[in-house]
Amino acid sequence: MTETDAPSPDGTSPPESPDAVPDSGEGEQRGDMRDSLYLLARVRGLPTGGEILARVRNLSAKGMMIEFDRAVAVDQRLVVEVRGIGAVGARVAWARDERVGLELDRAIDPLAARLPVSGRRDLGRKPLRGD
Repeated sequence: MTETDAPSPDGTSPPESPDAVPDSGEGEQRGDMRDSLYLLARVRGLPTGGEILARVRNLSAKGMMIEFDRAVAVDQRLVVEVRGIGAVGARVAWARDERVGLELDRAIDPLAARLPVSGRRDLGRKPLRGD
């Protein structure tokens, strides 16, 4: 994967180590609250084509950190679909090992990803594994 340590405009800076998950400590450029979580997402737009599953590690209104085992380049365009949020376009802000920071094309409600599956109006969409 391509690696860069420069923070992105949305503040999804890369973690300091492969095991570190960015948090909202003092001195960071991020202003949005993020939820640390473990969800699955569908990712499209990879050079190899098709669709793969990725793990969503944290999520904010303007960005997310995901993990998957494909190489991506900074500024690459992807489409990420998360249960409860739907598909949203994104730009790769940073990539380190299997972790990737994404700047979303539109603001989302990160709490929607935590809503229970029952009672949701996601008719017509393919369920993610675990739905």
